[in-house]
Amino acid sequence: MYTIIGKGFGLYGYLPAVIQNKSRLILPIEYKSTIENRDDIRKYLNYLIWADDISDAIFKADNIILAIPPMEQFNFIFKNVKKIGNKNLFLEKPIASTPNESLKLINFLDINKIKFFINYSFLYLNWFENLFNKVRILDSDHTVEIIWKFKAYFLKNKIITWKSQIEKGGGILNFFGIHMVAVITALDYHNCQIKKIIKQKNKIKFLFIKSNKPVIKLTIDINSTDDIFKINLHKKDRLIEIIKDGDDPFENSSGPKPTSMDRRVKLIRSILGNKNHLYQSFKFNKMVIELWKKL
Repeated sequence: MYTIIGKGFGLYGYLPAVIQNKSRLILPIEYKSTIENRDDIRKYLNYLIWADDISDAIFKADNIILAIPPMEQFNFIFKNVKKIGNKNLFLEKPIASTPNESLKLINFLDINKIKFFINYSFLYLNWFENLFNKVRILDSDHTVEIIWKFKAYFLKNKIITWKSQIEKGGGILNFFGIHMVAVITALDYHNCQIKKIIKQKNKIKFLFIKSNKPVIKLTIDINSTDDIFKINLHKKDRLIEIIKDGDDPFENSSGPKPTSMDRRVKLIRSILGNKNHLYQSFKFNKMVIELWKKL
């Protein structure tokens, strides 16, 4: 049985995924009014089990999904270690506000033998598998160009949120770029030469260079007037293949974007069912954080 801690993405992202996976879900009764007031998830009310409070939900669940800000997530785990010791934790990225705190947290989880899984969701998208297979066989004559441009919600709406504050685990690298840090780690570039071409508040451009392997050129711009997510393969200066060319990493090219249910629900269903995946190991997650720290 699952429970979810967090009334935001936890409810509109994870709740439908858990129910659609035909898993039981117990939630604190205080979440009921939030669900009743959301058109996209109200239909799931009859599938839910209610707990007296968060502590009761944790006690009765086997799997705990934490969908709360990094600072809260960090404190929650240390505060509730006795309650969660025999549970499976599903954590949102970044798992803490800084790389150092994140390393402290995963070491703590490892020492206490608490199973944890981090939602680096790009690793479960079709384009990643294609990219992974290409990079394995390409040499240093090749370049992988990754461009991700969009206008972040907090910039578009001129609001201040933890996602916009670097010290709270937000910002271009901590909140958005961490997805690509996981991708680059999975491509086996965690121990490589890094050239920082641009490192601004809302735009970064890094080169990842590894002997006898393609150079990876990563550009992220979170204050762009364009919505672009593209991955191109070049040999010298010649484009040889387009891995991905769309509006965003999650875009479904087979049809229009849905207007009600969050587009990531299908992906989350897959991730929740992938508990033994290589990318959920302690070793891999530690390498992701160490690369994040270098950047």
